[in-house]
Amino acid sequence: MWEMFRKLYAILAAMPPVGYLFTYGLIYIVTKNHPLARLRALDVTTLFLLSAVSVLWYNVTGGPGWVLVLSLFILLGISLAFAQWWIRGRFHFRKWLRGVWRIGFLLLSALYVFLFVIGIFLLL
Repeated sequence: MWEMFRKLYAILAAMPPVGYLFTYGLIYIVTKNHPLARLRALDVTTLFLLSAVSVLWYNVTGGPGWVLVLSLFILLGISLAFAQWWIRGRFHFRKWLRGVWRIGFLLLSALYVFLFVIGIFLLL
């Protein structure tokens, strides 16, 4: 059973768009709610993108990719916390965490596409 979950994670982490579609379909079948399925699939895909971008960074540059991802999330978190404090005058942890995770999805998606294309051209 554990081996099946490992293989499923490996496939979905290697191809995050497939992970998004798989998660979206599964959640939509269970809830019949498009917006909820879209947001939950986005949240789960961020987890897959963390692994994928780390591995792609290592394959393209040879450096530790987890350092890039960790640095990205730390800088994003500090920026959003400062912006939230400055605009609203208070810090709301749940909104901050959701914002970091969702903006992280956008940044990791862009990095994934960028590194994927560069990786393909390096192989040619």
